[in-house]
Amino acid sequence: MHLNYEDSAGSQLALLAAVKLLLAPHRGDLDSIKGLRHELDNTRELLASLPGTERKLLSFEVTAESLMAVLAPPSQSQY
Repeated sequence: MHLNYEDSAGSQLALLAAVKLLLAPHRGDLDSIKGLRHELDNTRELLASLPGTERKLLSFEVTAESLMAVLAPPSQSQY
């Protein structure tokens, strides 16, 4: 199956859902949180260095925060 530009948003959301599921068992794990943050920071720097990526960078930030939220320890208010 060949995906075109219009299909990419749906594909990215499906991948985001899968990655969130894979990250869920590591919730609250400080090493996982630090590791993901490090990788996201490196990727952000690379993306920011490319020309014409303002919209891509904004989309990246939204996705990155969504992934980091999966690893955050449950708040006390959830109990």
